[in-house]
Amino acid sequence: MPLRRRALSPCPQRMLTCALTIATLSVTMLGHDSIAYAGSGELVTTFGGDVCLDRSRLVPEAKGTRLGSKLMPWKKLTRHIRKWVNGDINFVNLETVVSDKPLSSVQNQDAFLSHPIGVDYLVRRGINLMSTANNHAYDYGQHGARSTLRHLPRLMRKRKKLHQADYKILSAHVGVERSVRLDRGQRAKYEQALKRAGVDLIIGHHPHVVRPVQREGRKLVFYSLGNYLIRGARNMAPFPDRLDYGLFGRVYLTFDVKRGRLVPTAVEAIPMTEMHAVSRPLASAEGKRRVAVLNKISKKQLGAEGLQFKVRKDGSGVACLGGSYGPRARKICRRKRR
Repeated sequence: MPLRRRALSPCPQRMLTCALTIATLSVTMLGHDSIAYAGSGELVTTFGGDVCLDRSRLVPEAKGTRLGSKLMPWKKLTRHIRKWVNGDINFVNLETVVSDKPLSSVQNQDAFLSHPIGVDYLVRRGINLMSTANNHAYDYGQHGARSTLRHLPRLMRKRKKLHQADYKILSAHVGVERSVRLDRGQRAKYEQALKRAGVDLIIGHHPHVVRPVQREGRKLVFYSLGNYLIRGARNMAPFPDRLDYGLFGRVYLTFDVKRGRLVPTAVEAIPMTEMHAVSRPLASAEGKRRVAVLNKISKKQLGAEGLQFKVRKDGSGVACLGGSYGPRARKICRRKRR
């Protein structure tokens, strides 16, 4: 499953508030004839939203992050989310500069810095795909951006580049903060990416709240996942239901021989809370409420294309899309092999 990652239009230092930064991610299958990838003929991708391991302007520490005056080890910080990072591809938006040394900020407002050992801990726990194309990439200027790029290749496993791809993912960092409504023209632009650029899945972040989910045939758009594990972000709990949670997603893929591509068969949505501290899935009743909110805003803004999730007992949501289910998708959709 070689991956290609290419950052497009990164924010230059003089444009720290640029509106849109995007990264393209391509998944290429090996062994189409035997469909042997992931050991089962099925590939699962998981994705969370914004990640930062320290509060604004703190000097990063190798052993953990600060919650008040106490040092919280990386293991404790991630204790509630480790089991969810169980896909073949596990994505987050890394909204921070990475450095093991203090740096001078060029920002007048929030400036985030995370220790490479903390990022390495995320990698060792399964996160193997990160986007750094966001508005905090240059919080510490060119020097900080170079530090991030210097550390990440050592932390992330290098993958061979290929010219063809069976699944294309677009990571888009864009949107008015704390607004669940799509930005003007956003839907049209994203649909253009699906139709003209051949993108299969769009993963949105930046508004810090969850936005609608769209299904366009066999293609999917998560307009915003909200926060995932972002130290220094505001505690969203006091806000109304539509604003107070983050979203962790999981898409199950199988290879469609007729289309010659990977296609989704099932989608999961897991509402999260405490994203500013020790992120965790919402409890059953609270999770159900947020899935219902997500379904409502998706239908209201997108109509028939708004993906509707079936609410489950544990507070998560699932949408079964049909097709040739792999073993993991079949388990959640309760389908038997034909």
